[in-house]
Amino acid sequence: MSLRKILEKIWQTKPFRAIDREVNASINNKLNKFVQPLNLAVAENGRAIEEAGRAVAENGRAIAEASRAIEEASRAVAEIKMVVESTARDQLNRLSEIRGLLATGQAEGGYRALHICLLPEFVKAFQKIAGDEHRELLRRAHLILLEITKGYLAPGWGWRLEAEISSFNCPSAAAREEAGCLCPSDGPGRERLRILIVSGMFPSVEHGGGLRLFDLISLLAVGHDLDLFSVFNPELDRQSQVLIEGKLKHCHLVALDDFNQANLLAWLASLGRPPGYYDVIQCEYPQSPKLIDTLRPFGKKIGFTFMECITKSALIHLRNSLGESEFHNLGGLARSFWDIAVTEQAAARGTDFQIAVTSDDAQFVERMSGVRPHVIPTSLSPTQVIARLEACGNAAPEGNTVVFLGYFDHFPNIDGVKWYLNKIHPRVKREVAGYRFLVVGTGDTSLLQEISGEDHTVVYTGKVDDIIPQILRGKVCVLPLISGAGIRGKLNQYSIAGRPSVSTGIGNLGLNYQDGEAVLLADDPRDFAAAVVRLLTDDTLNAKIAAKAKAYAEANFTWDAHLDRLVAIYRG
Repeated sequence: MSLRKILEKIWQTKPFRAIDREVNASINNKLNKFVQPLNLAVAENGRAIEEAGRAVAENGRAIAEASRAIEEASRAVAEIKMVVESTARDQLNRLSEIRGLLATGQAEGGYRALHICLLPEFVKAFQKIAGDEHRELLRRAHLILLEITKGYLAPGWGWRLEAEISSFNCPSAAAREEAGCLCPSDGPGRERLRILIVSGMFPSVEHGGGLRLFDLISLLAVGHDLDLFSVFNPELDRQSQVLIEGKLKHCHLVALDDFNQANLLAWLASLGRPPGYYDVIQCEYPQSPKLIDTLRPFGKKIGFTFMECITKSALIHLRNSLGESEFHNLGGLARSFWDIAVTEQAAARGTDFQIAVTSDDAQFVERMSGVRPHVIPTSLSPTQVIARLEACGNAAPEGNTVVFLGYFDHFPNIDGVKWYLNKIHPRVKREVAGYRFLVVGTGDTSLLQEISGEDHTVVYTGKVDDIIPQILRGKVCVLPLISGAGIRGKLNQYSIAGRPSVSTGIGNLGLNYQDGEAVLLADDPRDFAAAVVRLLTDDTLNAKIAAKAKAYAEANFTWDAHLDRLVAIYRG
């Protein structure tokens, strides 16, 4: 038997197995004391590894979000770059400061910052628009700009306001050496013209501007082909629509809210009008300039009529309000003034020819825009005035009646009658027995009726079918106008009817009736009242003024010569 087997047998005996168990137990105890801390450490490390895994996952999500933010920032940077490429850098720097102030609620700071940027340029533009006759308004230029900016900063349109101000201080691209000097063509030029009239108000016989357009359409339609796209108010314009239908080749009437590009293009498409179809497109009233770009392809030339230079009228309204310290309505007046100034300047510069109704308005438009309009005054209506006068004959006035004729949805007429009721009417009432004041015309007279109250010497006719018999009721007619621009057709209507008038200087603008001969002029309320009293009580003076006024109206304000000039402009 080998030694190895002997030793294995000995090892299997009980004594040796007992020794082996004790040795193994001792070894295990020592190993446990050494291994247990190692196991605990491994367990801790396992938990740490798990937490590290979770942190890595969180970081992964954060990295993904950061990547998306970087993408959005990149797009924002691209947009900003586009803005920078189209806008001056200094403008962006100024506006960022203003927007920062507005974002923190410091609106007043935003206004002040914009003033620092724009006030010098605005003063130059305002001086150009206002001219010498409104120089006193320059002292309030900072207040006017403050009110204008409120409508621009809220939507972040400071850049637009700056561009609009700059446009007044830059020369007009449309201003030419021969601006306003269009002449008839050298050829015979007697072919019928294709004319499109685009009007923001209907050619209505109910008010002066509408009657002018009504007359022009009626007269032009005899020798030319006319289409009309116009705003239409059924309550006010139905009678005029009946009178004018048949004079037009085609007519499309819309509500004011539908006076837009889409409806205009749809109508022209339904007529099959190709580019360049019309020889002339004539735009009327301030609502129409917004359609000039749309109309451009359809006409050989486009014109705009300053039926009344409303920017000039708005300046007068501003001046009167500030002169009486009526600051509560300054914001609305300032914003209205600026909106119409921008519109009328764009209309002057964006058209091929322009028409004003007085030389004063033409000078104003030229100063504001650099473009000189032709002057075609509003003349006496052949159908609504002259023919009806012939039908009425020599009607006698009704006692000591004073007449004012007006359209009372036009604020200068409201202003004028309010001034008359407050400052003139009481003086005349005290001095003339049997006096009464007849207010003739359609529109909202509620404010005036509040002023006159229970005074039965003030009579409101409302809408009338024929203005001529109403004018003939008066022994004296008045134009107590303290605001507005354009031409006052009512002075011509009073005069051709053989009635003498008392007018402010504004009422005689562009007409040039001679004071003391064909009209009595007065701007002071006491002088105005005294002139009314004189004409009511002095029959000799009354007859003299009436005769001179009628002769002057007949000589200067019929459509014959003026219509030929308008057609010459169209053909030029």
